[in-house]
Amino acid sequence: MVRVTLTVANKDLPDVLAALERQWSREASRINSGYSELAPQDRAAACLGAYVRSITKGHRRAAEVDRRRREIAPIVVAEPDIS
Repeated sequence: MVRVTLTVANKDLPDVLAALERQWSREASRINSGYSELAPQDRAAACLGAYVRSITKGHRRAAEVDRRRREIAPIVVAEPDIS
């Protein structure tokens, strides 16, 4: 595991926490059953974790779709110009 540190200015912290919770609390609480009992900074970490999981899953899905398209798509070769 890798630990990632995010630094937020104290004056911005309330807005950052509110934005994270507004967007990601549902997913974070689905993953972590004790979400509602967490301290604010731990709820923020859980929301960031939910966000990272979501975008990573989307990235992997898109990569898999691209891979399958390459495998399934027929190989098209231009006809040589012969007369």
